[in-house]
Amino acid sequence: MWIKLTSEYVNLAHVIRVKTSKTFRNGQDEWAVELEGVIKGELQYFSRYRGVDAEILLSALNVGRTP
Repeated sequence: MWIKLTSEYVNLAHVIRVKTSKTFRNGQDEWAVELEGVIKGELQYFSRYRGVDAEILLSALNVGRTP
């Protein structure tokens, strides 16, 4: 399944590991999401997503979290 972030598309079918953390940036808490996936048989690290992109990923992955 492809999802559209603010500046790119991510294929969730390739994702095998999701790391979430709460970060502190510009005086506010926000979510950060790191994705790892398999592309052409090799484990690859995807970029770290923050802010709106992290919220989109968390809702698409339906990760249980508290505000």
